[in-house]
This record gives sequence, structure tokens and C-alpha cells, in this order.
Amino acid sequence: MQQASPMLDGRFAVLNGDSVFDTASLTELFGHEAGVAAHRVDQPREYGVLSTDGDYATDVVEKPVDPPTNLANAGAYVFPDSVRTALDVPESERGEREVTDVLARLIDQRDVAVVETDQWLDVARPADLLRANELALSETTRQIDGAVEAGATVVGDVSIAESAVVESGATIRGPVIVARDATVRSGAVVEGPSVVGANATVDGGVELANTVLLPGATVSEDVQLRELVFGPRCTIPTGVSIAGGDASSADAVATVSAANPSVDGGLSY
Repeated sequence: MQQASPMLDGRFAVLNGDSVFDTASLTELFGHEAGVAAHRVDQPREYGVLSTDGDYATDVVEKPVDPPTNLANAGAYVFPDSVRTALDVPESERGEREVTDVLARLIDQRDVAVVETDQWLDVARPADLLRANELALSETTRQIDGAVEAGATVVGDVSIAESAVVESGATIRGPVIVARDATVRSGAVVEGPSVVGANATVDGGVELANTVLLPGATVSEDVQLRELVFGPRCTIPTGVSIAGGDASSADAVATVSAANPSVDGGLSY
């Protein structure tokens, strides 16, 4: 925020880029002169934790050993213009300049409304990314701008970008997004919620389910991927099967990414 300060004029909002919010809660938050979004969680020690008096914040503490409440700071704020004089906070014990320290200063100066979110997801782990993907794809509508060859099967809410190609004999069951310049070859099956990223290639005989292929990824013939986040410009060779497991477990979902754009077969997760 300190870097952006010269470009700020009046009241402004700050949102964590790795969080997913519901629109209604953000709309309510943005109606306040000063406010912070909050969400009740089972493990508050992993978050900044808010204390409140009625609808207003009385304190905030970052990742406390003994949390005073289960009300996590959800990482969305509305700050008044006056807070710009309070942005130069010292580094915390973690070596960071914490937004929560700015918030704490503001709480000492004025009323700061607390708006509890109806829906919130902190995208910190691979499983969280799959959950965020599922939430995003739940709003996908059928839109086919790319080339779907005769003989391809496309069912449900599927978005196929211009310049993407789905070959004859391929099957896509939504919700699925096929991004620009991506190719789904004959014999491949893509089950939603899944994303085939820009310039990604899904070869014949491949089965994808609840999987995100990041841009430039290549999945070779006869590969099975389930509940997986696959890194950009990486390649999985023929015949590999990788299942991330139960996406409700933060430790169960496999992530494959490497600077070397090739992953040998026989991987276990």
C-alpha cells in the first residue's frame, strides 16, 4: 500500500489476491467508510484474528497462539483516505510490513465495521486451488467460439475459447473451460470441473477429471489425471496415472510443476 499511496485519492479498498469472496459480502463491505471482511474458521491460529464489540472491530492480532475468537481476518478492507499517514509500519517478527498493523492503527483511531462473509476461500494449498476452480466454474455458461470438429461430444456448461480446437472423437463434459490455442485431441475425455489452459495439449486416450492444466502443459497419450494441478509448460509422458485423492484434504492433492518441462513416469503421490 505504501508503494501505491501516491496514486490513492480518497477512500480505497484493498483485497488479498489469493482469496475468493462472495459478491454480496464485498458489496456490503464497500458501503462502509472503514471496514474489514471476516469469516469464522475452525483453525483461527492460521490467520489474523479479529476481536469485536457489536459490529465493530476492537483489535486484530496476526496468527495468535491463543486466538481470542474464531473470527478470521478475510483479507478485504476499506480504508479512509486518512490511513495513508499510517502506512509506514515497522517490519513484524516475520520480516513483513503487515496490513494488519495498519488496520490496528485504524481501529485505535475510529470505528471500523466488521462484515462477515457468506463465502470465503483462502487459496493457500493445491486443494484450495481446486476448490476455487470449482467455485469459478460453477458460473461457467456454454460458449463455444473455438473449433469443435464434427464427431466431438460437448455436454453441459463448456466454454471453448476462440483459436482452441476440440477434435472429432474427443469428449468434454462441463463445467470445463478450454482456453485459447489449447487442443483436445481425438479420444480424450475431459470431465469438469476442469480447465485446459492456454496453449495446453490433451492427447488421445487421456482422461482428465477435476484437473487444472496451466498454460502450455502437455498431457501425452493414455494418461489419467484426477484432482490435480499441473504446472505450466510441463509434460506428462504416455501411460502415467496420477490421482490427487480426496480434494477435501489439504495434503491429498498432488501438484506437478517443474522448471524442466518433463516429468518421468512412475511417480507416486
